[in-house]
Amino acid sequence: MKNVIEFKGVTKKYGEKTVIDDVTFTVEKGDIFGYLGPNGSGKTTSIRMMLDLLHVSSGEILLFGKPIGKNDIRKKIGICLDDEGFYPELTAYQNLEYFDRIYNDASGRKKRIDEFIDRVGLSNSNSELVGNFSKGMKRRLGIARALLNNPELLILDEPTNGLDPDGQKYVSELLMYLSGKTTVFLSSHNLNIIEDVCNKVAIIKNRLLFCDKMDSIACNHTILYNLTFSNKKDSYEFINQLDTVDHSVIDDRLIVRVNEAEQQLAEKLIKEHGLVIESKKNSDRKLENLYFSVLKED
Repeated sequence: MKNVIEFKGVTKKYGEKTVIDDVTFTVEKGDIFGYLGPNGSGKTTSIRMMLDLLHVSSGEILLFGKPIGKNDIRKKIGICLDDEGFYPELTAYQNLEYFDRIYNDASGRKKRIDEFIDRVGLSNSNSELVGNFSKGMKRRLGIARALLNNPELLILDEPTNGLDPDGQKYVSELLMYLSGKTTVFLSSHNLNIIEDVCNKVAIIKNRLLFCDKMDSIACNHTILYNLTFSNKKDSYEFINQLDTVDHSVIDDRLIVRVNEAEQQLAEKLIKEHGLVIESKKNSDRKLENLYFSVLKED
């Protein structure tokens, strides 16, 4: 089976409101597929429809070539969503032991649990009560649980939420390890991790704005300026005269990203409008550049 996930013209409506609008894409076996979009864009709704927690309004979703909701399909899936559902009065090991009894027979249980606890960086905490865990530690434990049934498809919804840089590094390394071993559907706001580990990416904002292989994305060099101003009117006039990739105004500060070709014009306008450059740096993050460009066009 080549295609593990297929969205075919999927639409989801709540009354008059359209949350997902005619979305079509495929995730092939072995893909690490990044699913990007701003808050409210339909990412979590897409996942809930895949898991048969929500019904599509029109269109069709296939997993492993079959309609969703089949028991034999669910056995092939590992899931890590925001609500971890652990037992706070049990230790990390005891929680995983409980879930392992659901998925597997007793053969090799301790070795299996120890391996996944170690893989998510919780070896020193496996005897602690989960009720004392931070949100980030629960996220890591949730990923370990999602791997217990050796899934053919791993679905992760914002797995780096609440994680410190060390925790994000563990997740990134784990996803790299899984590359080629299982198919991963990764919904996240973390552009850096998606660029590092995914071979294919989709950008959604209720409708599909982009979907292609990562190596097809052109690397457009951009300049990121951190500017200050004394008159907000000057900052808005500056923005209106410049074709920015993206920008934001926070108090007396303007953060603006421009294409490399616009650098000379940008610095000319900065002087004309009395703006002050606090910092300037080159940015070659091709996914970040694409993401903001696509959202701007939309």
